[in-house]
Amino acid sequence: MTADERGSGLRPVPGLSVLVDDAGVLEVVLPTGEHRVLASGLGAAMWIALAQHGWDPAAAARTLGPTCDVEPAELTGSLRAWMGDLAALGVLSDGPVVAEPDGKP
Repeated sequence: MTADERGSGLRPVPGLSVLVDDAGVLEVVLPTGEHRVLASGLGAAMWIALAQHGWDPAAAARTLGPTCDVEPAELTGSLRAWMGDLAALGVLSDGPVVAEPDGKP
């Protein structure tokens, strides 16, 4: 499978700080502290699903689709677009795989 088929190989930038609080609010802060992206509800669920599926939007969409009552193919496009937005903010990049806090890539 090529990087384009998976979502252009985008992954979190090294040193990114991510927090999902008890209310389901996602806070993402770059190592420089320059950008902060907040999301709640579906945005937080999308981030978690992407992380669980190795940043593969199609796999994340298959997990989220039934929960959101959205066809996985439609959700895949939305996930890719959102990943592109996060890349434009410097939250995601197509750089090398960085270990997650638990040590897994």
